[in-house]
Amino acid sequence: MRRLKLEDRRQLLIEATIEVIAERGLAAASSRAITSRAEMPLGALHYAFDSVDDLMDHVVASVTDTERLEAEASWMLTAPASSGAADAGPSMRAEAVNALDAGDLIESALVAYIDLLRADPRREQAMLEVSVTAAHRAKGRDLVVRQYRAYHQAARAMLDALAESCEATWSQPVEDIARLVVVMTDGLTTTWLATRNTAAARTSASTLSRMLASLLIPVEEHERSRLGA
Repeated sequence: MRRLKLEDRRQLLIEATIEVIAERGLAAASSRAITSRAEMPLGALHYAFDSVDDLMDHVVASVTDTERLEAEASWMLTAPASSGAADAGPSMRAEAVNALDAGDLIESALVAYIDLLRADPRREQAMLEVSVTAAHRAKGRDLVVRQYRAYHQAARAMLDALAESCEATWSQPVEDIARLVVVMTDGLTTTWLATRNTAAARTSASTLSRMLASLLIPVEEHERSRLGA
């Protein structure tokens, strides 16, 4: 066995799992197939992970984290230009970041996700295979629930960060909006994988971004409304 750090070994096995599922389906993702793809002995998987379920949880987390970090990177690049008030005080920033500006931030994150999807479709093909195939297995339902819980948590974190950066609050419960974001990105993903129409995906991302931005309320306005001012 190559002398690798545990985290490096885990990452190689995660990538191998994604490749096997994307190419051959979830049913083919046996311990032997995964370790063979990673060029490791069979026992390496059980050394790196507690179980195959543990490996799959790490696969979902890895894909979700990659997408979140890519979206956040694009967001940070867009935010100063969008607000136009990077050096302004809190109240001026709150006025500068209107629904259109928030929409720009959301759109930059969605476009970054679409670009990541284009660059490496295998990841989302594998995740789609997991959600569709595992749901039909007696023991697969728990995996799908954990998969979508991870999606929901990532969406919730992004929504909280967006509201904070815009000095705003959500007009609907953030848990509900997070579920909507998951539904939206699911739709973008499956439609793009089926059609490979990137222009259409970006148009949809723009529309969805404006819709989400319309659910943001500046904190000061929210406080006035709450106090009945």
